[in-house]
Amino acid sequence: MQKIGVVGLGKMGGNIARKLIASKQFKVYGYDIDSKAAEILAKDACHIVSTLDDLSASIDEVKIVILSLPAGKIMEETLKRLYNWAGEIVILDCSNSYYQDSIERARILREEHIDFLDVGISGGIWGLEKGYCMMVGGDKTAYDKVSKVFEVLAQPEGYYLRIGESGSGHYVKMIHNGVESAMMQAYAEGFHVLSKGLKRFGVKRASLSGIACLWNHGSVVRSWLLELIEKALMKDPELAKISGYTEDTGEGRWTIQEAIDLDVPVPTIALALMERFHSRENPDDQSPAHKLSAALRQEFGGHRVKTVDSKQ
Repeated sequence: MQKIGVVGLGKMGGNIARKLIASKQFKVYGYDIDSKAAEILAKDACHIVSTLDDLSASIDEVKIVILSLPAGKIMEETLKRLYNWAGEIVILDCSNSYYQDSIERARILREEHIDFLDVGISGGIWGLEKGYCMMVGGDKTAYDKVSKVFEVLAQPEGYYLRIGESGSGHYVKMIHNGVESAMMQAYAEGFHVLSKGLKRFGVKRASLSGIACLWNHGSVVRSWLLELIEKALMKDPELAKISGYTEDTGEGRWTIQEAIDLDVPVPTIALALMERFHSRENPDDQSPAHKLSAALRQEFGGHRVKTVDSKQ
């Protein structure tokens, strides 16, 4: 059984570890500075280590390490601590990293004789059950070394593909998230109109989940996002428990900046980001469109939402 390390055991990293463990093809060693996250994973047969040096000593001579970390200082500090590891190292950065950072990291790590793959990963909290979509950038030889990891994480409904050289995986994921935000905004606005307009026909708001289900059978707008809209509206037809306050994780901004640099018009994606800014002007935002966007992020990614009463 192959030994592998996972650094960062939050919602994404934790489920990546669980999926590898469930395959029974990998013995997973996990590390997280948050002891609570580590304790939770320990219950799922993940071998928890106390330091990155302990992680190095625990995994195979060819050290495969998956990173699922926040962008910024913690990522940089973690990478620097991997420089001194002995043996052959392959790093899979499954974080939402900026593609230009990934290009530079690959260059620096190459000088240290460390393989680095930037892995844009989509599937949210459902990836554990459904499988992940993985967009990979980096050296083809390194990609081939760890193809078994991708194969396991993609099962049963996901897919993985090496896009091209370093940075290309996170670049494609960046654009993916820009498109995702625009799709979410379009659905949210459409259901906002439905919630008001259908009243003239005596249709109750609770019927909106039925319309989401209807559209997902044979309609050209069917999608997984629409399935999640159905789930959210079935649980709370009025979305009364949450505020419309909607965060963004940066990829939409990066997509828009890239479009500006390339002189490419992206008005729909840009306006979707502006609507998220708008939603945050009032923590108790009651816009049905904003509330549905917030609910969708919670459904696919387990992202926290603000409640109207407690502002938490």
